[in-house]
Amino acid sequence: MVNDSDAYIILKINNKCNNLCNFCADDWQVRTMPDKSLEEIQSEILDGIKNGFKRLIITGGEPTISKNLFKTIQFARQKGIEHISIVTNARLLSNDVFFNKINAEIDRFLVSFFAANPETFDKISGVKGAFKQAFKGMQNISKSGKVVNINAVITKDNYTELNQLLLLLITLNSNHVQFAFPNPTGFALRNNVFVRYKDLTKKVIELIELSKYMGYAHISFENFPPCVFQNSQQILPYLSDMTHPSRNKEYYSSNKAYTKKCEGCSFKGRCEGIYKEYLNIYGDEELKTL
Repeated sequence: MVNDSDAYIILKINNKCNNLCNFCADDWQVRTMPDKSLEEIQSEILDGIKNGFKRLIITGGEPTISKNLFKTIQFARQKGIEHISIVTNARLLSNDVFFNKINAEIDRFLVSFFAANPETFDKISGVKGAFKQAFKGMQNISKSGKVVNINAVITKDNYTELNQLLLLLITLNSNHVQFAFPNPTGFALRNNVFVRYKDLTKKVIELIELSKYMGYAHISFENFPPCVFQNSQQILPYLSDMTHPSRNKEYYSSNKAYTKKCEGCSFKGRCEGIYKEYLNIYGDEELKTL
């Protein structure tokens, strides 16, 4: 059962990023757009509070490079936000002084970390040396005792190395590891980073079995419809789409659609659909009605 008190304001405070990840759903048009003003940011926070939200997720771009980050946090706290998370690539968290400053303000870190192999990591991020910085940032979080949830986007560059990634993230005391199918827009679409669902389902089951073997119960998968799996009941407890707060469903369903095969499916509504661009490219042959 989803507790809607866990719903949150999702606030994008900037468009710029110090990575150039090949799976990013943004593109150059978005990256070069002016960032929101502090007044616009504050207005979105106030609108969220008026609608009953008490939790905030700060995202970007890369919010740690925004000049408005700490002003945003301060304003949110002053207005009664009780819990603040930040989505980050963790590179700037490798700086101990900066990490200590942000760690004093944030309740939870949501880190994009997508490879245990430094070469693979740097290739995906588009920045030489990105792994070294992100790994040091993860070590800082690990030692802090703060909650850290990982989002690992699955691409054609890393999907054969996901077992090693999971093992590394477990050793770094990650509280939860989510493996996500990429949103096929922006750079992700341009770079054609996708592995088809039918080629990933065995890897998903393999990761679940590995997590069980390691005694690690905190693993999930996002943007995976249950109908692409041979045994949908086996996978259901691990699908993030089924547990997103209902008040955030519109956000997570963005750019997704249902097909005729979805009509009458018992999971329609809980399942958030299939990315439209994926359907445009591959059709719905992998889907079945449950």
